[in-house]
Amino acid sequence: MKPVLPIVEILPGAAGVMQALDCIHNLFENEASVALVPAGNRAAIQAIQADSPLLGEEASLVLATSGSSGESKAVEISLSALAASAEAAAIYCAAPTTWLTALPVTGIGGLNTVIRSALSGTEPVIWDGVGGMAAFESATFNPFLAALRNSADKQKMSAAVSLVPTQIARLVDDPAAMRLLAALDFVLVGGAGLSSTLREKLQSAGVNLIMTYGASETCGGILWNKTLLGDSQIEVDAQSQIWVTGSTIATGYRDGTIFAGRWNSGDIGTFANNELRITGRVDRVIKTNGNKLSLDQVTSLAQNVDGVNDAFAVGTADAEAGQVACVAYVGNIAADDFIHQLKSKLETNLPLKAVQLESLPLLLNGKPDAAEITRICETSQL
Repeated sequence: MKPVLPIVEILPGAAGVMQALDCIHNLFENEASVALVPAGNRAAIQAIQADSPLLGEEASLVLATSGSSGESKAVEISLSALAASAEAAAIYCAAPTTWLTALPVTGIGGLNTVIRSALSGTEPVIWDGVGGMAAFESATFNPFLAALRNSADKQKMSAAVSLVPTQIARLVDDPAAMRLLAALDFVLVGGAGLSSTLREKLQSAGVNLIMTYGASETCGGILWNKTLLGDSQIEVDAQSQIWVTGSTIATGYRDGTIFAGRWNSGDIGTFANNELRITGRVDRVIKTNGNKLSLDQVTSLAQNVDGVNDAFAVGTADAEAGQVACVAYVGNIAADDFIHQLKSKLETNLPLKAVQLESLPLLLNGKPDAAEITRICETSQL
């Protein structure tokens, strides 16, 4: 009988990153399987089913993921998959790299900065607000970007950071932050789409932007810009659903689902010449006035309206239309003008609603909190 899977509740802040680092060292050096969850997250602990044996034969890491809906789903990732992912990232960077940990280490994006550091024998630079310890603001984050560059220079290494679009949105209007990002060798951005406005600002500032695609189920990003890492492959089936294969695929979900080296992302899109275009998700389609409407398409187009830094669309109930897309957005454009431009981009007269916010509410993993955004939309006077 396999031993019970131990659960480590990760604290917010630098202390939690050090907890995770200890667990990663123990996993690789002693093959001690472990599950990492945010401290006090009962739903994540329940999803992990610690008293159930591992799905695979290898020592493994278990993470409780949550999409924008917040529903917990635990993923089991083998030691060999983690190693393959870290090796592929190291080959891409082509030099020893110092990483800044700015994302929660209970998610694969933040944890990968710890894993890469552990396997290369380096120490990550740790933002002290990580994991919800403090709000993400350029004024308090900039010193850590500077510390990253300084640490890498002293060790004659490359400097890299992994962020999500909402963090980028809070940095782009600060010239000092842009200079610090431009001084880094790699700025990875994943977890959601990046608006053309933000992308253009980063590129104009000289930032080496690396857009990544992946998930916990793929051990993190497997496509960096137009480069597939390691032996990863992306396939698109007849229904335009995106599948990923390769040695970094997780073993499966703790509910008993086995991936067997091939994972259905649930994303819809196209893949040609190593360029991936995501047009939506299978579970993010609503019916409004009898017409199907992709909330991800609405989100993508909303993010590209002039003057918008960030946006996220949800479906809300409507007495006449059944459901209506409501877009929460951050920017300096009035709601009426925003809706007019968005309808023009959508080439539709379907009803739309919008609410302007100072910032989008987020989950701990940096993704928009769809449940909270839906509540805001439904309670706002639109």
